[in-house]
Amino acid sequence: MKLIKRLSITAFALLSLTLLGQNNYKRYEIKSARVEYKTLSPQGTGTKTLLFDDFGTRERVHEKIYNNNQLVVDKLTLLNGDKAYSVDLLTNKASDASASIKMAKSVSGTDMSAAGKEMLKSLGGKMVGKKSMLGKMCDVWQVSTVGNTTLLVYKSVPLSVQVKVMGFTTSQEATSFKEGVSTSETDFKLPQGVTLQEVKSARSRIIDEYGNGMTEKDKRDLQKLQKMSYDEFKAFVKKNDPNADEDEIKMIYNMMKAAAGNNNN
Repeated sequence: MKLIKRLSITAFALLSLTLLGQNNYKRYEIKSARVEYKTLSPQGTGTKTLLFDDFGTRERVHEKIYNNNQLVVDKLTLLNGDKAYSVDLLTNKASDASASIKMAKSVSGTDMSAAGKEMLKSLGGKMVGKKSMLGKMCDVWQVSTVGNTTLLVYKSVPLSVQVKVMGFTTSQEATSFKEGVSTSETDFKLPQGVTLQEVKSARSRIIDEYGNGMTEKDKRDLQKLQKMSYDEFKAFVKKNDPNADEDEIKMIYNMMKAAAGNNNN
């Protein structure tokens, strides 16, 4: 895989964290729900289950990804008040992400719904209409900084995310939505037998997760992108991929800068 394509995948991962992965209070406009998704990513196909209560103060996300019928990702993300954890169920190792909660609260306040909409607008996003999905009337958003990207959002809950960049498709489609569900405290606790690991920044975790296939040099270069001018970034890409299209370089540069500028965890 050419470097520019690897960068596009990682850029999407970083921007996804910015758009949909922040931990905060009042993240949704409904008190509780359970959403089942089918997913498609460069890693493979899979499923995701979102369960939340108290307007997102407590949340559980369980994601599985398969490649050639092999389970390659089995990840659990837990949020409970000021505590947050990311758990790799394949290794039974977890990282404590609680520090990112405090950071998000200091930046966005306690109304994630309003903050999320403003963030989408700051990234070039526009609400372009309404569309029904699973019987729910959703806001349709398009984001200009990430290729051909469309989101269907119902009361701040993303029911559909479709991203097409340079021939790559990443998607998340809700297959069921149940509002007003019951939850228990156990749903948001760390599973037994899990070992807590060294805490990493949000950006480092994303790079680790989506950076498969990247060399160590690529990762070091990627971490320098926030400080690069466009000319420096273009020279870096051209050196590694002389046939890279300049429009694609500009698009990826804008994606990287948008993600880096809105996610400093």
